[in-house]
Amino acid sequence: MDPVPRRLGAPWLPSVLLTALVFGLYGRSLVFPVVYWDDTQYIFDDVRVQALSLENLVRIVTESYFSNYHPLTTLTYAMDHLLWGSWLPGFHLTHLVLYAAGVVLLYYLFRRLLGNAGWALMGAVLYAVHSIHVEPVVWLAQRKDLLCLVFYVATILMWTHYREVAEPRARRFRYGWTLALAVCAMLSKGYAVVLPMVLLVYELLCRRRRLKDGLLEQLPLILVAAAVTLATVASQETALAESGGESLTGVARFILLAKVFAAYVGRALLPIGLSVHYPVGEEWLSGGVAFLGVAFLVAAVVGIVRLRHNLAVVAFGMVLFLLPLLTVMNLFWTLPTWMNDRYLFFPTMGSCLGLSGAAMWLEARRPQWRTGILVGGGAVVVLYVLLTFSRVGVWRNEVELWSNALRHNLSLAGDGPIAAADLPEKVPQTSARSLIFVAKAYSRLGEQQMASAILERLGKRPPLSGLGFTDIETLARDAIHHGRFQDAVQLAEQAANVSPSRRVRARILAGLAWEKSGDGVRARQAYEEAAGAAQSGSDDEISARLSLGSLGFFAGDYQLAAQQYERAMKAAPANDPRPIFYLGLALEKLGEHQRAYQLYERALAMRGQTGPDIRLSFSDVRKQMALAAEALGRLEEAFSILENVIKDDPQHSEILNMRLKLGQLAEALGRTERAVREYQFVLQQAPDHPDAVAIRTRVSLLQRN
Repeated sequence: MDPVPRRLGAPWLPSVLLTALVFGLYGRSLVFPVVYWDDTQYIFDDVRVQALSLENLVRIVTESYFSNYHPLTTLTYAMDHLLWGSWLPGFHLTHLVLYAAGVVLLYYLFRRLLGNAGWALMGAVLYAVHSIHVEPVVWLAQRKDLLCLVFYVATILMWTHYREVAEPRARRFRYGWTLALAVCAMLSKGYAVVLPMVLLVYELLCRRRRLKDGLLEQLPLILVAAAVTLATVASQETALAESGGESLTGVARFILLAKVFAAYVGRALLPIGLSVHYPVGEEWLSGGVAFLGVAFLVAAVVGIVRLRHNLAVVAFGMVLFLLPLLTVMNLFWTLPTWMNDRYLFFPTMGSCLGLSGAAMWLEARRPQWRTGILVGGGAVVVLYVLLTFSRVGVWRNEVELWSNALRHNLSLAGDGPIAAADLPEKVPQTSARSLIFVAKAYSRLGEQQMASAILERLGKRPPLSGLGFTDIETLARDAIHHGRFQDAVQLAEQAANVSPSRRVRARILAGLAWEKSGDGVRARQAYEEAAGAAQSGSDDEISARLSLGSLGFFAGDYQLAAQQYERAMKAAPANDPRPIFYLGLALEKLGEHQRAYQLYERALAMRGQTGPDIRLSFSDVRKQMALAAEALGRLEEAFSILENVIKDDPQHSEILNMRLKLGQLAEALGRTERAVREYQFVLQQAPDHPDAVAIRTRVSLLQRN
């Protein structure tokens, strides 16, 4: 290593170029919607991020959430809520800023390690445009990767500064910063627990120190890493127990791990054939790939040993690739997901460093090859840019994303949204998860017919092995949609067996099946069991209370409905208007119009604050507000509210009823021409309206008068 790196133009120029590259390549992700695949859980369902209160800060630090302990990442979501509210482009902007910051820091780290600003920039560019990074950069739920990247790289960079000063005070200062940055990295994502080992290897390879000398300095970091590891394992204990993965032992596990490793090496160098879900199993890929994986591993180990003296930076790059990968390989347990693109987010840091270091060495040994080396490096960058640009487009909506995964799983040609007609008559169980996610994405768009047609490719009673709770839940809801209520109840029970921690949610699902079948007694029993067993203030309690309230409302028991909606309102977070609105509906039925009106006002004030998973039409809230105003005798106010609703939402499903009501209010206010106009509109749009005769009579009377 050259202790005085050669500079590349103005000192700020590489940072600007790399930032512009990141924003140019990923800028369109700013308008991408949420992905209903952990996004809503982290951003909108976690009550701790809704406000930066002292209570929430304490809970962020002391509690795990969604089987993860990453308090610093959770804190950034809370800060985003403070800055942006529920404005999603703001959350995406934070992602791009973090990624750009990580890439810029990586450039400075590479420059110190390589001693050459030009090749350091090449390595940072390779990392910035690598297609394997699309998933963590575009997917909001992967904030932990981006935040950890910033602190992970900063820790290594600060350590290199620490090792190059002799003055005691400066050394203590930089050592303290190294510890602080490492702790921040580990609290961003448990992945960073490998940092003590990374720094130790840096000392062995790049500083030529003895192992026992480096261990003492790493001891504080090792202790922090051990504590974070215990917290992470504790938070994921339930998820591991309920993963549903098949246990593999001995030779079968070794062969599968070798295949996965070979696939990771291949995608680190040539990121093609990417997918958000890989159906990895014992029959996945050929046996030859396992031999290739073993060969890659042996070559890497031999390379580290052989290069540690003459090309230490390349050897260090190999270590940077291997060490983070160890934390996500299923060496000791079995998860349903054996492989993910995002697991290469940190290892590719090492591959980019290794490639840049090898190219720099080759240029120094063969100056006459310089042009060819630069052209080759430029070609790789251009290839990565094209692949990344295409891959970013896959994330523009959920249907596109999961259609791409399903095409990849089934080796189907083409691109874009997949339809039932594009699928084979029977989809194999290994692709069930991707198929279910495609169906759910269509369902969220309101295309239930397409969703059901896709799910039929699994058969009426598909095997459930390997499926998670939400997958089985989707099948149960589809069974309800098709009137197979007993099947739905059985699926709900099986979902509870797959994930005992979500048994309450399964009881709510069973209650829905009983309710739709017309068995209100069993439905109420299921909902009450769920409400009683749910944790106070949890989503499950809110769902159970809302379901009980709806059951009472449609049975005409408005007192029961009001009681349950009120309990749901107390349990719900401050930005959930549903129980408030439903309580207003129940109170109107009980004749309490003034209180109902106030509740509608309160619900209406939450516009712009609710998450995308909150299903509530604020047009409906305003419509009911108008009806409450009418009941209170405030006809002018009712007319004005309803007129604005019609103007703002002309495609509302109840537009004709609202126009009819507007005509009645206009007539009561003495606005004859407006009343006639509204009545005639209803008759033109619906000549067979149930009240057509009465409406025509009113029109005739008003025109005569």
